[in-house]
This record gives sequence, C-alpha cells and structure tokens, in this order.
Amino acid sequence: GKWNMRFLRLVSRLLSLTWVYKGTLFLSIWGVFDPVVLREEVTRAGPVAIKSMQWLSERDDIFGEAFITEMRKLVDRNPVHPLSHTLRCLQQDGITLDWVDPAPIASGSIAQVHRGTMNGTEVAVKVKHPNIEETMHVDMDIYLAMMKPFRFIEWGYYKSHILRQLDFNEEAESARRFRENFAGHEQIVVPKVLAHGRDTLVLEFTPGSSFHSFARRWGPEARKKAMLLKSGLVAQSLLVDGFIHGDLHGGNCLFRMAEPPPPPKGGPLSFARRVLRRDGEAHHGDHRRKQVQMVVLDFGVMLSYSQREVEGIHEFVDAVHSKTYDAVRGFFEKHCIKFTPPQDEQADRERFDRIMSNDFMGRMGGVLRALTSEGQRIILDLKSFMWLQTLLLCTKELQDLAGEAEDIIRGGGFNVSPKMLAAFRKLNEFVAE
Repeated sequence: GKWNMRFLRLVSRLLSLTWVYKGTLFLSIWGVFDPVVLREEVTRAGPVAIKSMQWLSERDDIFGEAFITEMRKLVDRNPVHPLSHTLRCLQQDGITLDWVDPAPIASGSIAQVHRGTMNGTEVAVKVKHPNIEETMHVDMDIYLAMMKPFRFIEWGYYKSHILRQLDFNEEAESARRFRENFAGHEQIVVPKVLAHGRDTLVLEFTPGSSFHSFARRWGPEARKKAMLLKSGLVAQSLLVDGFIHGDLHGGNCLFRMAEPPPPPKGGPLSFARRVLRRDGEAHHGDHRRKQVQMVVLDFGVMLSYSQREVEGIHEFVDAVHSKTYDAVRGFFEKHCIKFTPPQDEQADRERFDRIMSNDFMGRMGGVLRALTSEGQRIILDLKSFMWLQTLLLCTKELQDLAGEAEDIIRGGGFNVSPKMLAAFRKLNEFVAE
C-alpha cells in the first residue's frame, strides 16, 4: 500500500545517495577528506544536500578554509535546467515577458535565475527546477531521520517549513512583507515583486556582489560597514519585526556601493542623521562619498514570530547579559517545551559562573551547550532554535567588528531608521562590553 511505496522510495533514495557519495566514503577509509570531491557529490545529491551545505558555508568559525571555499560555490553554481522548462513554467503561471536571457545568471538548490525584461523594466526571473518536489519530500524524511540524535530540538515543524520554499506564491508574500519592514531604509534594498505563480517569481533586477568580492574591491572600511549593515538588519528582524530571513547565506545578501540620495529637508529621520553624522567632515576616496547598500534576496525560508515570542527573544538577551543564574534558568523554564532541573543545583551554579566569565557570545554558546549536551535538559521548538542560531551568527559578526561599530555610525555613511538603530545598539552594547 501507501506505506510500502514510501518505504521503497526511501530505500531506493538511500542507495542512490550512497552511490553519489562513494568518493568521499572511499577516501574516508584512508583518513582523507577532499572538499572538492564532496562539493561535486553534493551537486548531484539534490536540493536538500545543497541547501545544507549552503548554510554550513557560512560557518567559517567551525570549518576550515578549504571546506568553506568549496561549499560557497554551491550558493549559485549548481546544475541548470534547460530554457524550455523556464519558458514552460512562465506560460503555465500566466506570466509574459518581453525577453528572457537563455543563460541563467545563477542556479541554486531550488531554482535558477534568468535576467529578462517585463514592460520595459529589467527583471530577475526565478524558476523552480523540474522534478524537485518529490525528491525534496523523500530527502527531507532521510534528513529528519539523521537529525533524531539531536533530541534537544522538536523537529516536527522543520519539514513543512522547508517545503514551503516550493510555492513561490508564498515567497512573493514574504518578499512583500520584508520589503515593507525595511521601507525607507536607504541602505537596505529588497526587490519589488512584479509577478508570481507557483513555479515562477519575477522581481526587479537588483545587482550586487558577494560580501567577499565586495570587501576585496572596496577595502576594510567598506567591509566593516557591510558587516554592520547586515547585523543591523538581523537585529531589527529579531528584536522589532519578528520576521526573520532564515537563509542569509552569501548568495542571498549582496552588497554594492551607491551614491547617497540628497538629504531630506525635515522629519525625525533627518534629525537622527544630523545627530549621528558629522556632515561637515571631509571624505577622502571615492568609496567614502558613496554608501554601502545591502541587497536581500530569496524569501523562501522565513520565520514569523508573535509579539510574545519577540518579547521572549528580548528576555533571553537580557538574561544572558545579566550573568544571573536565576534569570537564565527562568528563561528556559518559561520558554522550552521541556526543562529538566539540575540534580545538583550548587554544581550547576558553579558551572554557570564559569560560563558567565566569557564574552557575550561565549556565554550564549556555553549555556546552550551545557543544557543540550549533558543530560538532555531542554527541548526547544525549532523556531526558538532558529532565532538562537540567527542571534549567535549576528553576535559573531559584531564581535568581529571589535567594538568599532559606534565609531563607524558616528563617522557617517550609515543611514538607518531609529528602530533599526535601537535594536542594533542593544545587541552591540552587550557584545562590546
């Protein structure tokens, strides 16, 4: 029946994946790891494997340079589908374009992107790869089975959340909401949705460069401003909007230099800029007369949080900042699906004191490791785990700025809204202490 067919598909897929990874498996027998071989195998393994490696490519704090370099190629250099499929999807979704470039400019785990024009406007056309839905359903079952040892997370929500990427109508709505959240930000660029269907999405064409290419071209000062901008976006998403981009790898956040618009004549944002910028200061070099912009793309993996959940994020940040055992324990008792009290509270307090002697990021990571590795004392819902991971990555970038954030803001060229500035400063104050 139905379950027998599902079982047969799983077994068939497992055998297929074992064959795909045969090179890495063979090399591992001899204690050898070749990231080039692994990257080539991942491209053949399908969308779930590619997506997983895209996320891991951002963790240069965990993996070596050779691994990171190869996995970053999976951001936009994956196998492409033929133009005929792109044109067929556009026709099925009732979308008419003036012109479509036959050669895609990027190919990701779920879809590929072509340049085109619509009513005379230059656009980016995102088209889902063929036959991807069944593969993703089966691969997600395998992936979730592999995640079962990580029992501190409730994984039930994960499959449905990831599979939402397959409906570009939902992505279009997420893109519109994210664009509204950052409306008025001169330095955050979210492309406008022009047309969409289940398998296709047409947006304004918004060019940019990867963070690493941008930093190489424009130098260390521009690099710091780009890091600051990304941290500000994440801080506002976490602490104000409750709407988080869950897939901010290097292919989905691009950077570019742009001429700043003329200053507005009045209003609260104008006043904030006058306070934060030394307008009379001379700027040297072309890049100092420009401002860094961050282009945000791909809104398939988004996480939405209620006001109560956003308040919980604030509670966690405040608890870790307080370095108080009762505050941190109280947060997890209140917000976890399961919290098991320690058998020896005094020993737990002593271990906690050692963890709290670290910097802010070390305290966050230390608390989570202590609660998840010893005795499996907590179970988190996946949404909480995702915002915790997002917060950790954001604080890592702020630490890399080494306390220079306020100097960069006061130095000009960083025009953000008061709500982003407030959210950013809350995190930066804790990280820079």
